[in-house]
Amino acid sequence: MPTVHRQQGWKVQIFANDHAPPHVHLVSAEHKVVVEIETGGVLKGSEASVRALAEGLKWIRENREWLLVEWSRIVERDDE
Repeated sequence: MPTVHRQQGWKVQIFANDHAPPHVHLVSAEHKVVVEIETGGVLKGSEASVRALAEGLKWIRENREWLLVEWSRIVERDDE
């Protein structure tokens, strides 16, 4: 599960053999959310986690295009 970004106590991960839609796992020591890359919407996670990881969610939305490329690269590599 490559970590593609790390900042101030949280990280963004993409799992190699994950499923569609393209998404990332935003993780801190205490919180986790799954975020759809294209829309920036939270697919899984509690309201408390969403509040705690607001900065990470903002970063994901701002870096959507790059994350879509990385998701394709990482997931497709596993399919080979």
